[in-house]
Amino acid sequence: MIHLTMTWKELLSDLERERDLLRLKAHLGKAEARDLFRAVEERLHQLRLHMVTLKEQAKTRRHAIEQRLQDLGDDVRRLLAQIQEIV
Repeated sequence: MIHLTMTWKELLSDLERERDLLRLKAHLGKAEARDLFRAVEERLHQLRLHMVTLKEQAKTRRHAIEQRLQDLGDDVRRLLAQIQEIV
C-alpha cells in the first residue's frame, strides 16, 4: 500500500513539475495555452481527489479485513479451547 501511494505521489509530483516548467516557457501568452493549462489544472485536481478517495477506501477495506481476521482468530481460539476441554 505504501509503495502504491508513493508511486501515485511521484506521478502527481512529476506532472506538477512538468506543468510548472511549461507554464514558465509559455508565459501563458496564447489563449490556447491558457485553455490547455486550465484543463491540466482541472485534471491534476481530479487526480488529487481520486488519490484521497482511493486512500480512504483502502483504509475502510483494511479495517473490515482486519475485523474479519480478528473474528476468525477468535473463532479458532474458541474452538481450540473446546478441544482442550474435551482432551
